[in-house]
Amino acid sequence: MIFVSSALLLLACTDTKEARADYAVSVAPLKYLVRQVVGDSADVLVLVPRGVSPETFEPTPSMIRQLHHAKYFIDIEGIMPIRKYNISVPDRIVFGNIRQDPHLWMSPLRMLAMADTLRNRIANADAHSDPQLAASPNMPTRIAAVHDSLTRILAPIRGSAFVIYHPVLTYFAKDYGLEQLAIESEGKEPTPASIRQLIREAQQKHAKVMLVSEERDSRAARKVADMLNIPTVTIDPLTEQWDTEILRIAYILRSYY
Repeated sequence: MIFVSSALLLLACTDTKEARADYAVSVAPLKYLVRQVVGDSADVLVLVPRGVSPETFEPTPSMIRQLHHAKYFIDIEGIMPIRKYNISVPDRIVFGNIRQDPHLWMSPLRMLAMADTLRNRIANADAHSDPQLAASPNMPTRIAAVHDSLTRILAPIRGSAFVIYHPVLTYFAKDYGLEQLAIESEGKEPTPASIRQLIREAQQKHAKVMLVSEERDSRAARKVADMLNIPTVTIDPLTEQWDTEILRIAYILRSYY
């Protein structure tokens, strides 16, 4: 794309005064992850702004310049099409693979594994130059506490099914014994036949709430919720307040069952 090429040329000839972050992440929950590993004072650039879908996001020239100067770029395979921009990126730490659901951060258990991998990668590369890692041995504590809380909150409703538009809670549902009934499948808009099938399944499994991600168009979801006569609740899976939001989702589900 033209604006991407122009931005890359500016890297060589422009003395920018923009702030330079040591860490860049594709989505905001990964900022939470980075700060659990290297400390709350870490300067982290988040590429996808709040309320924007990663699949349709277009980076600005300013973001491209900042990404070029970051030491690490932490990403999840399949969440953001970064490769199509042919951007020269720093050390890229990628979680997951293209064949699996990319919403790894919605599972505290997977966040713990990602934190451990990230810590090891950074420690091996910056063992003598990154003093923030000195505090990192305790970094899984907050994430592990969230997992323990979710286990306790959701235990009474294990086996329950809920409806969701975009399937961001696949791992969350699996970890805590719930069933996610998604309107959208593999990034494709629902067909009339698939909606009819989902409605039948939701009725059979007594689903009592519809969840809709903040960055998604919720018109189809609200129509399905009306047909099922269940409430629609907005969630924010892309917030950097990861712990607060994932606990809020758990309490929402618990309140309807």
